[in-house]
Amino acid sequence: MYRSSTASSGPDTAEFDRVADDLPQFLDLLHRSVLRFLRTGEPGYL
Repeated sequence: MYRSSTASSGPDTAEFDRVADDLPQFLDLLHRSVLRFLRTGEPGYL
């Protein structure tokens, strides 16, 4: 994930950083949930 320096100077910087920090963990969970569903037919933990 990339952003320009002008985008990082706004008032929502802290919230963006928090969401961006959690994104890899969320994507990993999503990936594992989809794989589990494809293998077993059972829903994941989302």
